[in-house]
Amino acid sequence: DNDDYLDANRWKTLILDYLHYLKELSLECYKNIKKESGIRIDFERAKPFTSLFWIERKLILEIQVAFYQIIYSIRPFKKRWYNINSFIDFSKCTHLTMKSVPCDEYIESFLSSICTVLPVTDIYHLDTSNERIISSLLLKILNVLPELDSLKICYLSISQARHSFIDDQNFRLVSYQNKITKVYLANVKKSEEVYFLLNLCPRMQYLKVNFIYDIDHKLFVRNFLRTINSNRHQHLQSLYFQVPKIDVQIINELEEMINHEKLLRHFTIKRILNYIHLEWKLL
Repeated sequence: DNDDYLDANRWKTLILDYLHYLKELSLECYKNIKKESGIRIDFERAKPFTSLFWIERKLILEIQVAFYQIIYSIRPFKKRWYNINSFIDFSKCTHLTMKSVPCDEYIESFLSSICTVLPVTDIYHLDTSNERIISSLLLKILNVLPELDSLKICYLSISQARHSFIDDQNFRLVSYQNKITKVYLANVKKSEEVYFLLNLCPRMQYLKVNFIYDIDHKLFVRNFLRTINSNRHQHLQSLYFQVPKIDVQIINELEEMINHEKLLRHFTIKRILNYIHLEWKLL
């Protein structure tokens, strides 16, 4: 819990003076959250971890927030699910993982913990780990992380109060303001969860989904494409979904259906491991 470990310039000096041939570096700093005083961080000492010195060496700042602790890590860059293009902006690789999300009574305290990292760096990628996130909480989280480019959710529960006036207002505000272009829903129980995120993230370009149960793949693709066509999603151009058993027949049936019903004009569909990747050109 010593702030010296978060002194980026001190580490920089050590590397330049004594570790010229350093090829790999991994640092971790644990900051405990106290109920009475919260968490105190010397932001000016930690902020340079996102400077050019670290970016040139492809050493990336990663942050893990739990109910009781924040872990700051400096690690070599590694490709993740959202690195789908050849170009990678290493200045926008900061990754936040959420763990041990508390009950409603302590949610505001948890959100405050997330906010404490923002003076150090903007957060561009969010992973909810193995947590179940209620949609109302998701709106609050996205509201405090306006620079997010990617979002990974393990389990999503749609709030029962989603049709309330206040909830609708919050939804519209977050939908209007967020910059998320890549979404991964790791465990889909109902297609409603997919459409919730589709509407919440109108700038989405890439969507990856894993279904918990077997689904009618033709029905899902048909309804999905009809939805994006009717709602004019101007940015989405890639769908990546898991299928337990894939054969040539499934691919051919989907391709034939899309062509016959004119759901897309210029598209490609292919198998990648146990996923089907559907990609299309924007008009």
